[in-house]
Amino acid sequence: MSSTLNGAELRWTRGMWSRAMWVVLHVSDGSRAPRLPSIKKS
Repeated sequence: MSSTLNGAELRWTRGMWSRAMWVVLHVSDGSRAPRLPSIKKS
C-alpha cells in the first residue's frame, strides 16, 4: 500500500510539475513574443 501511494503521489507530483513548467514557459514565451491567435488576428 505504501509503495502504491508513493507511486501515485510521485506520478501526480510529476504531472503537476510538468504542467506548471509548461504554463511558466508558455507565459514567458507569450510575454516575450506574443504568438496568441487573438493577438495575431488583431
